[in-house]
Amino acid sequence: MCAHSSKDLPGDKHWMSQHNQYVIEAKKNHDCDILMIGDSIVYQLQFTNFYKNNAPKGKTILNFGIGGDKVENVSWRINDGDWLNNLKPKVLVLFVGTNNVNSTPMEINDLLDNLIQVIYKKTPLTQIVMPLLLPKGQFPNQWREKVCQTNDLIKARFNKEKNIYIIDMEKDKKITNNDGTISNTILHDYLHLSEKGYALTWKSVLKQCEVILNR
Repeated sequence: MCAHSSKDLPGDKHWMSQHNQYVIEAKKNHDCDILMIGDSIVYQLQFTNFYKNNAPKGKTILNFGIGGDKVENVSWRINDGDWLNNLKPKVLVLFVGTNNVNSTPMEINDLLDNLIQVIYKKTPLTQIVMPLLLPKGQFPNQWREKVCQTNDLIKARFNKEKNIYIIDMEKDKKITNNDGTISNTILHDYLHLSEKGYALTWKSVLKQCEVILNR
């Protein structure tokens, strides 16, 4: 499965416009502390009160999330031009894979492996913070089983990498109830995180970024 841009199904070219805007923004910022890249979960984080109150203070943070992105779309974006080489973020938060619904856990893992290799070719000193995928759906479902398998493969492959920090945001069942259900107070549409959902899951991610930057 090769890296490729997102299909322009609506015909409005909004995905490419958003990508091009990010490239322009990257070229203006040569001293980036944190780059966040991925899908809608990443993109919507920046608009929450939780993020405004908990993001590392006094740091340059860029959010390059695009709704609907799969791993191969992020790979294409990173490969399109030299913007990441010039940006050289100290920390890169990578959260993507939720939308790879037609890929097997091994395929998602291989795609992430290829993506990380590309990142390190372009900016070898960057530290990568990689949150594991989150469950979705109100009730237990096949996707959640795939998420567990994918996360196990991610941990097995990347846990020993010295510049990669794996964050298990669902550790201790932060968002899943004992009966396996998930409340819409946490996933407001049973896919995307609510304000409460972000506070429960992303605090450890932002904390890890701060630890790295304060070394």
